[in-house]
Amino acid sequence: MRLMVEFQCKHEHITERLVDSDTRQITCPECGENAIRLMGMPSVRLEPYSGAFPGAYHSWERKRADKMAVDNRRNGA
Repeated sequence: MRLMVEFQCKHEHITERLVDSDTRQITCPECGENAIRLMGMPSVRLEPYSGAFPGAYHSWERKRADKMAVDNRRNGA
């Protein structure tokens, strides 16, 4: 798999390049030094109203409904 990744050399030049997922270093195009792969920020999407991760609220809601159904059957309601 190929990814768009940022690399930084010891002279702090930052280069973005499309590389294989296992590539850890490249040669800096500006100074010729080794440039190591930078850790990228993860992409996180939250639901706009609850602030929960997508699907987390629905999972909680489903488990709650299942538990209430079991409780209702136990109580004869």
